[in-house]
Amino acid sequence: MAENASLRRQLAEARQAPQAPGSEQALAEAIYAAEKQAEAGQPRAEEALALLAAGKLAEATALFEAEAVEKKTASRASAEEAATAYRNLGAIAGLADPKHALEAYEEAVALDPDDIQSLFWTGRIQIDYAIF
Repeated sequence: MAENASLRRQLAEARQAPQAPGSEQALAEAIYAAEKQAEAGQPRAEEALALLAAGKLAEATALFEAEAVEKKTASRASAEEAATAYRNLGAIAGLADPKHALEAYEEAVALDPDDIQSLFWTGRIQIDYAIF
């Protein structure tokens, strides 16, 4: 856990976008979810964490996106689980690509209209980057 706190700090410092309120929390939640998946034996999550630690955001984002798409298309996954995967993707993608983060958060809201966090981040990104 301590090394992941360091990872969260490094990612926040590397962030090219303005620091938004709660962004460290969103990163922490995404990293925590990936940790839990890695502990459960999911190699994609373990690889994504290693890529984040190495500063390879594009590659890590691709793995988070693959997870979100898989959750969305899998019949066993609920819309809420898929929305969470897209919200985690948005947190990671937001480190380098606000447009990609916005798309992920919008997908999360479409899957789970009660997902207040994704709704907040959708609006926040639109305001911060004037993406409409």
